[in-house]
Parts: sequence; C-alpha cells; structure tokens
Amino acid sequence: MGRKAALWIASSAIAIGSGATASAQGAAAASTAAQTPASAAELDQFVSSEIIVTARKREERLKDVPISISVLGGEQLTAIGAENFDDYANRVPGLAFSTRGPTSSRTEGVTLSIRGVSGGLSDPPVSFYIDDTPVGSVNLKLFDIERIEVLKGPQGTLYGARAMGGLIKVQTRKADLNEFETTGGVELSDTKGGGFNYRGDAAINLPIVTDQLALRVAGYGVFRNGVIDRFPRAQNVPAAYPTTIPEGGLVMNEDDEKTYGGRASLVYSPDGNLRITAGYIYEKAKLDARSDWDVPLSDALDRPLTSGGFLAEPSEAEFQNASLTVSYDFGDFANLSSNTSGTWYKVLNIEDLTYFLKSTLMGFGAEWNTPSPHVYNNNRDVFTQELRLSSLGRHAIDWQAGLFYQHTRQVSTFYWNTPGVADTINDALGFPFATSDILIDQKGTSTTREFGAFAEIDWNITSELTFTAGARYFKNKFKNTDVRAGLFGAPTSNLKANDDGVNPRFALAYKPSNDLLFYGSASKGFRRGGANNIVAIPASCDAEIQALGYSSAPASFESDNLWHYEVGTKGSTGNGAFSFDAAAFHIDWKNQQQNVFLPQCGYSLGANIGGSKIDGFELAATLRPTERLSVDLSLGYLNARVAEDTPQANAFKGDRLPLAPPWTVSTGVAYEAPLSDRSSAFGRADIIFRDEVIEPTSRQTLNDFVTINVRSGVKIGDYTLTLFVDNLTNTLGQLDAVGTGLLVGQTGALRVHTLTPRTVGAELRFSF
Repeated sequence: MGRKAALWIASSAIAIGSGATASAQGAAAASTAAQTPASAAELDQFVSSEIIVTARKREERLKDVPISISVLGGEQLTAIGAENFDDYANRVPGLAFSTRGPTSSRTEGVTLSIRGVSGGLSDPPVSFYIDDTPVGSVNLKLFDIERIEVLKGPQGTLYGARAMGGLIKVQTRKADLNEFETTGGVELSDTKGGGFNYRGDAAINLPIVTDQLALRVAGYGVFRNGVIDRFPRAQNVPAAYPTTIPEGGLVMNEDDEKTYGGRASLVYSPDGNLRITAGYIYEKAKLDARSDWDVPLSDALDRPLTSGGFLAEPSEAEFQNASLTVSYDFGDFANLSSNTSGTWYKVLNIEDLTYFLKSTLMGFGAEWNTPSPHVYNNNRDVFTQELRLSSLGRHAIDWQAGLFYQHTRQVSTFYWNTPGVADTINDALGFPFATSDILIDQKGTSTTREFGAFAEIDWNITSELTFTAGARYFKNKFKNTDVRAGLFGAPTSNLKANDDGVNPRFALAYKPSNDLLFYGSASKGFRRGGANNIVAIPASCDAEIQALGYSSAPASFESDNLWHYEVGTKGSTGNGAFSFDAAAFHIDWKNQQQNVFLPQCGYSLGANIGGSKIDGFELAATLRPTERLSVDLSLGYLNARVAEDTPQANAFKGDRLPLAPPWTVSTGVAYEAPLSDRSSAFGRADIIFRDEVIEPTSRQTLNDFVTINVRSGVKIGDYTLTLFVDNLTNTLGQLDAVGTGLLVGQTGALRVHTLTPRTVGAELRFSF
C-alpha cells in the first residue's frame, strides 16, 4: 500500500473533516454530549473543556505549552476500547513500536521510537513514566487512567538521559477528597481463530475525612484465549517445511493470556498547602505459550498463525511499584515536591532452543531431535528519588529546579540443561569432549546509578512572548558482572561504563491570543555508552565480525547524542469547534548506537553509526461541527536515514533507520444522539494506517497495514452498553519480527508477532 494508501486515507478524512484521535485536542472530543444539534448561533456557546497536562512538571493548559504533545484522556481511552499500549500507540503521530506480546513487554519487550529515535543498547531513548516515576516501557492494563501524555523530542532537561527521543507519561487517577464514586465494567468477546475472552474491572473512591483524607482502589482481571496453533517439530532442520497437517497434529490456541492487577491511592491533605499521596501498583501476567508465529511454515501450510516449535514457551511477568509524593505550597513563592518510589520487576521465560542446538550439533555430525528448553529469569529493583522546587507560574520570571537520583540493580539468569547431549556429542566425535549436559549456566548482575541536577527558567518578556532556557547535569555509573559456566561457558566478564554531561534546552513561544500559540525550540539529547559482552559471543561469529571490518568483537560502544530543532503551532477556535496541532522538526544524530545482528550465528553486538538525520512533520486536528459529531485526523511523516557510511555497523548512507515508518495516519468519526432525557445512542469508527517499518534487531521489514475498529451502543443513566468489532478486516499487521539464535539453521526463517485477529464483543460499564 505504501505512501499512496496513507495519502488516500488522509485525503478522504480531510474531505469529511479533520481531527486527531491521538492528538491532544482529540482527547476533549472523546465523548460528545447527548443533546440536540447545535445551530450556527449555538456553536458560540459550546466550549470544549480545557486539557490540563503536567509535561513541564506543573499543571498547565495544553495549548500554553511550547512542546509537541499528544494527549489521550481517560474517557477517550474508554471510547476507543484501549486495554494495552498497542491499542493507542498507533494513533499517535510520530510514535512507533515493536512488541512480542504481553509478558516480554515487562522487560523492554516494547521497543519504543518517537520521531525515528529508537534502539537501546545502553538505555532506551524513550522514557516511560507512570505518574512521576520512570519505570521502563511496561505494558500495564489501561484501567482507571486519568490521561496519557506523549512528549516528542528530547526531554532530558526535566526528565533525564533516558528521554533522548521523548517521553510517554501515564497519569493514573488519584483519590478524590470529596466525591464518592464507583466505576467498572465487564467485557465478553470472541476472537477469530481463537475463542472466548473476558475482562472485569472495578474502582471505588472513598472520602474518609472530607477535604482531608481519601482512598481509591482499583482492580481488574483479564483472560484472552490464544490464537497461535503449534505444529510440533514442523521445522525439523534441515527438512523442508511441511504442506499438510496430520490428524491431531496441532496444539490449538496455545498462547492463552491471564492477567490480574490493581492499584491503590491514599491522599492526605490536612490543609490547602500540604498534600501527601501514597500509591501502590501491582500486576501479574501469564502467557501459556509464545505469541509469535512462523511465517514460512504458515505460508507452506496456507494457514496463518501457526508455530512450528518443539515446545510451548510459557512466560510470566510481575510488576510492582510503591510511591510516596509529598508537596507543599509556599503561597506566592513556590511549590516544593518530593517523589520517592520503589519498582520491582520479575520475569520468567522458557524458550525452545531445540532448533539452535540441532543446527549446532549438525556441525559435529550428530543428530538431535529431543526438545531442549532453557529457563530465563530477570529480576530488577529500582529506587528513585526526585526533589523539585517550582515557582507558581505567575511572575515575570518563572522557574523550577531539582535533584534526581536513581539506583537500579538487575539480576538475570540463563539456565540451559539438556539431558543426553554430552553423550551425543562424544559419540559423534569418537572421544570424550563434553563432561556435562549443562550447556549454559549463566548469571549476570548489573547496577546503574544516575544522578541529575536540573533547572529551567521561563522569561515572560511580554504577555505574549516567552523565552525558556533549561539545562540538566547528569552523571551515570554502570557496572556488570557476568559468570557463565557449562559446555558453552566463558570466562567471567566485568564491564564498566561511566558518563556525565549537560543537556540544554531553549524555546521561544509567541501567544497572540488565548487560543493560539506559535513556538520554536532547540534541545539536546544524550545517552551513555556501554560495553559488549564479548566473552559470551562464540567463535562461530568470528567470520561475520571480521566481515564487518573488526579483527575481533569490539569490547564497547560509545555514547551518542542529538540536537532536535522544532517549530510548531497549536490552537483552537474560541468555542472549541475546531482545534489543531502542527509541528515540523529536524534531528542531527551523532554517533548513533546501533544493534548489529549476526544472522549466521544468531548473536548481536553494539556499534556506532557516524551520523544520521531525521526530518518530518506532524498534523493533528479535531472538527466538531455539532455537539453530537466529532471528526478527527492525525498524520505523521518521517524521513529518517543514515547520513554517513559506517561499514562496522553494517550501515550505509541513505539506509532507513529502524522503527521510523515514513507515513502514519489515523482518522475517526464519533456520533451521539439523544434517545430521552437520560439515554442516548452512539457510534464510532476508527481507521489506522502504519507504513512499512524496519524492525530494530532482526532488520526485517515489517509490512504496512490498515486496521479498522468500530463501536456502537447506548447510554442509559449510569450504564453504558457497547458492541464492538476490533480489527474489522482481520488484518495480521506485523508488530515485531524475531531475529535471535532461536531460528538459526532454518531456511528463510521469520517469526512474527501480529495484531490480534478480528475480535467481536460487548462491554457493559457503570459509573455512579
């Protein structure tokens, strides 16, 4: 389909109106009021509610912030049926991602890209926050959410080195000191090629002492029937892929998902100045099998969503976060805020390495057909502390300054024990070589410490013109110890990397009226360097490494940095009937970190590209011709390419950068009509297009796709009944491609994770 399809969708949407489901202004139009149509005269009287954001760590109107931001409000997330990150990310212009499913997503399995800035060797370039805490790119369920803010461009001044490309910030709903509330819902659905799914959620807000103390508790549970069928041993290297399936030869719908979790928020405010918020988040997800499928096998069988693994590959992930936020208002002077948090991750994956082992033993002249799984565990503990003092934004010069500290300790283990493999190797060689069936027994322990000090000043030159300057000093220390025993063991590895630097930011904003803003900005992003675990790279990779120009695997890769230049405008008509957000940008990226995949041996190493350049623009707008109808559109364009030949990173001038789709488009139409004083009927349709994109690890090109979602229903008093069809055309759009040693030795091997097939369902929600 390519660019023509994107432009066709955009043109069609513009022909009937414009808007942006993923735009900030679209959040205000998520749910239209059930009233009579507005005449031209009445349009002057309907004004959309202001969108308040905390992108600059203070509450501001969205259209007053000189940063490109996309916002999705809680009502909008409910209106589009968003449950996971995948459900909203494709609607945000400039945001791209790859993911391998709900459990791997807890360990950076969601690889994020904003405006083509992607990849993560030392640190991911896009930061992910829940409230005021950086947590990594987790994919928690989206229930009882206040809003999601997506900040484009480097945010290192206020948010640190991990925000080199941008930031995603999920704001959860906090306890309300005055209002009693209960809300929740039940969803039942059926997925093509899968089966029955269900979800339940509920939240309650309890004011304990009016105006002083309140508690909010939310909980949810999800079951999704699997859609991947496994044909065991169907990729039996080096045999050809089978074209038929024997009776009873499939394990059906193997990748069932079970997720449950909850949140609690306790707010105490004894007076109007002091506010203390304690929060806790918990979620556990379990997947009964891998949610990827093998493309060549499925093509040979003419049967999509088929895996050929020897074994099911279950996984589970657990996430916890506890936080304490204390703020004190010093009147006209400033506000002092402290945020303390602890975050804990636990991930368990069982992966099938049978084909990798089979291919390896063929080199010894040995046969192998016994399943050979390995067990991977990852535990990560993160402590974060930030202290911030901010003026109240009512002076000729407004300012904020703060200190930041984060300590991360991560322990990962990789255990691969295959009974009988030592005898097989020794028999093939004719002499005793292997002394144990343990192929790998590995433990890696790493610690990262980050310290930051930041300040930002807004000089309100006139009531219309504001100049902003800010900077952040950071210092990072990283060390890792890797102990690897077993037949494929290696000497103990001790790696260290230290970096420090300053990230500046400058912006000029011109606001000729209350509803119109023009701005320009220049900001720098930086990411620390790191070390390759060269002792873990086997000799079988030497030929590929030497072909890149190295005599041996490089011990380290360097830090990278970029400058981001942007001009933009945002605004709305006074009555809120039309709103828009547009921006154009240029990025100079120096010494870009690059993951270099070695396809023959199945390993990767880190390297640096001499330079890359990114140009693009984004447009988002919402049209509300009446209070019943809203039409929205978002459009993003990227030209992200390598600027210098760098053979050592297998990168050459003009190559496209990964996770940088040239075009992204989404458009939606929502309509609501009254049935009585307390009831209304509504409908909504959304179309999403994502251009083809390069996956960052395997360098596979993921095909472009279009997906359509439709929803309709009725509201009766405090209840809402919605019927929906997600992925109406059953498009298996590719979200990721596996390029690891799991697939070595398989001709044309390609394992992909795709959109959930067409799902039809009903949801009943209540709120009172």
